[in-house]
Amino acid sequence: MKPNTTVRGIVTTCAAAAVIGASALSPTALAANNSGLFGSGDPTYDGVYRQGLAITALAANEEKIPANAIQWLLRQQCDDGSFQSYRANVATPCAPSDAQTFSGPDSNSTALGALALLNTDDADEAKPAIKWLRKVQNTDGGFGYYRGGTSDTNSTGLVLATLNVVKQTSSVKQDIKDARIYLKSTMVTCSGSPNQRGKLSYVAEPRIGNDSATAQGALGLVTSLPSYPNYVARKQPRIRCQSGVPVNPINVRDNSLDALQRALVANNGLLPGPTGAGQDQGTTAFAAIALASAERSPGAVNKANKKLRKTAQAFVSSSEAGALATLLLFAAATDSGTKNFGGINLSQELYDSQR
Repeated sequence: MKPNTTVRGIVTTCAAAAVIGASALSPTALAANNSGLFGSGDPTYDGVYRQGLAITALAANEEKIPANAIQWLLRQQCDDGSFQSYRANVATPCAPSDAQTFSGPDSNSTALGALALLNTDDADEAKPAIKWLRKVQNTDGGFGYYRGGTSDTNSTGLVLATLNVVKQTSSVKQDIKDARIYLKSTMVTCSGSPNQRGKLSYVAEPRIGNDSATAQGALGLVTSLPSYPNYVARKQPRIRCQSGVPVNPINVRDNSLDALQRALVANNGLLPGPTGAGQDQGTTAFAAIALASAERSPGAVNKANKKLRKTAQAFVSSSEAGALATLLLFAAATDSGTKNFGGINLSQELYDSQR
């Protein structure tokens, strides 16, 4: 996830780059370039991310994956295996990843692109993407949005979810361990109020509990996409403090899951978004997927299920393919039906959104 403080700069820079890149292509060439892409919206900032999410979501529900969807994704892949958010002109090589100019390949697009390829038996194409991700891990164990950028919890959680399903060599295991250590360094403990303890912060400092960061961080701590039960959470006491110091053991997986459970209940099943305001179905879905994978908190997951169904129409109207894919992943993780999810046939509408 990109730092909130730099969103304006990112949007300005990326928009300019997209205009320059697209200017060399005719409308017909652009249309051909985007054949197979899910979603009718502008792909400039999320094309690869939503495509990876959509392909993975279809795989999660054992639905047919259109060949041109995979072909679109492969055309977007950079020469070194990484992915950037979108390449209007795939004949032009990707620019280097640059955290200063907010350009080039990024960890989020690459993680979702790699997951999609891993879920479609395109392992050979996924390998260089995984290699690139491992190269951009920071010395603190975390991952930034761009290579060389400050580590953040959302990006680290998404990359960790990808590493969880690759061949577990000793070096991969070490990378995973280091990423988990970074996530633990972002956890709010005795510096926060009791209702914030256990939440993960967007960055290590300052530590300010963030539901979106906690949801994606916990996802990487316990599972992958599609979700699979691979960690049964122990009953973990909430963080208790005395004189500003924890008096019981800290476990980043258990404590973050406990924080998500409490947050879902406190917010009646629909969590706020990355800024801490409003209601965000994506954050809610990721939180519930993490909890369901850990076979924990069925009551909180059920609350999320009810709210996601109730608000599905509005969510899909605002985000289309990305929303449909997120709900499909949630449905797969919770054994929910996909044919009538809040009045929507999720997979059919995702197919219908394809160009």
